[in-house]
Amino acid sequence: MTQLESLWEVLSREHERPVFRRIDDVHPLDLYAGVELGEERVLMLVSQTEPPNPPEFEAIQVIKSFRGDGRWTLAMRLRRPDLLTPFSRLCGDLIESTSNSGSSDGPAAVMRHLSRWKRLMQLSHSGLSDSGVRGLIGELLLLESLLLPRFGSLAAVKGWTGPGGAPQDFRLPGLAIEVKTCQ
Repeated sequence: MTQLESLWEVLSREHERPVFRRIDDVHPLDLYAGVELGEERVLMLVSQTEPPNPPEFEAIQVIKSFRGDGRWTLAMRLRRPDLLTPFSRLCGDLIESTSNSGSSDGPAAVMRHLSRWKRLMQLSHSGLSDSGVRGLIGELLLLESLLLPRFGSLAAVKGWTGPGGAPQDFRLPGLAIEVKTCQ
């Protein structure tokens, strides 16, 4: 059982609902574990900075709200108790991945990470679309013909940011490239 799951277990024995406790006193973000009225497990970020609009999930409700004290919350609530283990892992990954974030960029860091998880969950079993295949081929051709000879294998491949959904497909010293392909 993870530390987060243990905390949810302790909170579930409390009689008052909702009930929240801070995850970690040393984490730079104000992250709280919570249990709500219907026993829903929640991970909540409290921040001075307004979070970006959250992505939508089927099994997780993500709600952004403004508090009376002038701060913002971003609450991730599990809607399907049968998915507690993967939700715990998602929350644990969010906690770990934001451990070096500052309080002002914390909401954006959480949202970026949630969006990556959403993209992972939405990947089709049928593979890439036709345009996705064309884009990948274009990136690989550029990598092979121009970037490998100029920057070397290690630097060229490390500079390939396209698979991560970055704004540019390649970021190398003094160079940023966005590859576009057409039919």
